[in-house]
Amino acid sequence: VGFGGLLTHSKLKDSVGEIAFDVPMDRFVLESLGPRFPPAGVGDGRGSFSHPALITHVAAELSAVKRVSQDEIFEAAFRNVLRLFRLPRARACSGASDVPEPSESSSDSALPAADMTGQPASSD
Repeated sequence: VGFGGLLTHSKLKDSVGEIAFDVPMDRFVLESLGPRFPPAGVGDGRGSFSHPALITHVAAELSAVKRVSQDEIFEAAFRNVLRLFRLPRARACSGASDVPEPSESSSDSALPAADMTGQPASSD
């Protein structure tokens, strides 16, 4: 599940927040939702643009909803992205040395591979 700026908007906090609370820590990513849905309080209202750097606002809201630290949110999101996109662990990234390597034997491997369209990859 991807959480973006909509999680921070007061009209959606109850419904999206309930979903966010229930999503396991190993099953979410943070996203900017493209340019049209910035977090609440960013810019001057309608017509403001989002940017990937604004996921810090989303992480702050998600950490409040899940009652964990922002660091735990960022670490979980980082691990989830590595697993989702089957990326090697980036040791050169700031803070990456603090993030444990995804375990091959955990439920992480239960995620099916997907192509760039989000469709399951063929097993040809």
